[in-house]
Amino acid sequence: MKPESMNLSLFDLVRCFASAMDLVSSVVGEHQRRVSCIAYRLASEMGLSEKDQEDVSLAGAMHDCGVFSLQEKLALMSADSDLPNIHRHAEIGYRALKKFPAFERFALIIRYHHLPWHNGAGAEKNGERVPIESHIIHLADRIDTFINRKEYIIGQTDDILRRVQERSDDFAPQALAAFDSLQHREFFWLDVVHGAPSPVFDPSMRSSDRSLGLSDLEVISRVFCQLMDFRSHFTATHSSGVAATAEALARLCGFSDVECQVMRVAGQLHDLGKFAIPVELLEKPAHLTDEEFRLIRSHTYHTNRILKTIPELNVVNAWGSLHHEKLNGRGYPFHMDDLELSEGSRIMAVADVFTALTEDRPYRKGMTRQGTLDIMKRMAHDGALDQNILETLERHFEFLESIRIKAQEAEAMAYYDVSQVQN
Repeated sequence: MKPESMNLSLFDLVRCFASAMDLVSSVVGEHQRRVSCIAYRLASEMGLSEKDQEDVSLAGAMHDCGVFSLQEKLALMSADSDLPNIHRHAEIGYRALKKFPAFERFALIIRYHHLPWHNGAGAEKNGERVPIESHIIHLADRIDTFINRKEYIIGQTDDILRRVQERSDDFAPQALAAFDSLQHREFFWLDVVHGAPSPVFDPSMRSSDRSLGLSDLEVISRVFCQLMDFRSHFTATHSSGVAATAEALARLCGFSDVECQVMRVAGQLHDLGKFAIPVELLEKPAHLTDEEFRLIRSHTYHTNRILKTIPELNVVNAWGSLHHEKLNGRGYPFHMDDLELSEGSRIMAVADVFTALTEDRPYRKGMTRQGTLDIMKRMAHDGALDQNILETLERHFEFLESIRIKAQEAEAMAYYDVSQVQN
């Protein structure tokens, strides 16, 4: 595998991540997709260029990436534009996404997607021109919050139109005019609730498939990793520690430079399915019930199924999502055994356990070298971990721990910066 040979679609990666975010609850399921769809139709009706239409579609699919809890998500979907701190999640999303050059354009769109128009005052913010696409996302987001999921969509379009008109000063006139033109066409509403007609979700609608290489993927996966892990101080630095450890351990096991780069990506995405787990459950101070434990275990299944939608990520998926499988076949969710698990998957499993045991958690300090190895050796003896990989880790324990600590200290600083974001 060569970095230049990897040809990934930016749209597919965004779709993948949007699908992960929409796992947070069936109550808000597919909100990212629907806003992307509505915004794209509005932009098209307004006559924006194909690139601008695609940008607004991408921004719509990612617009709530800075939301960290289900409660916050539900509050934002309550159709109340006067919520306190309503701009905080948009600023968090902006700061995370702008780190990657390909995301800079729609990061800015996301930053202002809750800014009201207010007779033109919303055309600028802090001396900066606000993209019209931000106002398109704002209207698209509110339209979706006005939809009653329990009622047939065509029967409620008049009520949705009335609610938009009651708050017309919140929305840019160009976007309102486009909505007024679209709202009487049944296909528009049926597409919103039944289909996914936007470039992010339908490849046939793309003017060009923006291609990315492995180095791009590594940067993007770190952005996604932060947006995922920063949902909770319990998990804020975990994936960064796993990724750094897995990459270093793979190198010690003889993996090539490119394979080590892929391993880092796999480590950064290995817990992607945790978007399906409520933050409140991740932070529960008491013992988990059997049902709660089963729910948390499902995160590996969701990681696998999300990444599986992009064939180019097959290796990333195999190495990342199978970190709770065991050589004895008693892991989860697929109960694979030593004949099915690749060396990359085994390295990730060892890196994940090592990181979980040695890292500091809010409720406990990391374990000592001896305590960590005692547990991991028992796991290897029982057929949970690969003995040869564990022996490599033991020989280089201090080196790997220094790698983990350095990576997690850097991530802790990034998490602190995010936690200080104000409205």
